[in-house]
Amino acid sequence: MPIGDPADQKAAREIESSLREAVAQGDCPPVELDWFSGLPDRTRNSGKLLQAALKLTEPLLKHARTAWAKEKATERAREEHLAELRAKPRDLDCLRSPDGATWQGVGRRKRRCRKFNAIGQAFTARQSLPPKAARHPGGTPRSSMEQSSASESGQ
Repeated sequence: MPIGDPADQKAAREIESSLREAVAQGDCPPVELDWFSGLPDRTRNSGKLLQAALKLTEPLLKHARTAWAKEKATERAREEHLAELRAKPRDLDCLRSPDGATWQGVGRRKRRCRKFNAIGQAFTARQSLPPKAARHPGGTPRSSMEQSSASESGQ
């Protein structure tokens, strides 16, 4: 039985510790540690059984490693791009008008945009209300059927 062998148990502990270190350092995807945690205790405590389980699941872990490596490379490229952009000085001269007044007209434009938005909101709110019923000259509302019959009879 591999469980009774202290050297086998020590090998299993070394594999587990090396796997945890690799995940902590970012050399190995965290899904491998999840895979290891999901193994039965008997397999996790035996180096021989652990090696056999690794051989069986190697294609699956290889696929997970490649997907993780692609994701990590994309993230690294994005971080490098952001660092490059942060390193460049910001050119605020593009905000100046020819006469040198910085932020020329921003307040006026802001007020105009807010007025425009308020008018648009009022318009859409008005459109969502039901239309008022047509009123009869006497003050009582008339339905469309009454109006059509009244126009046909000559009233």
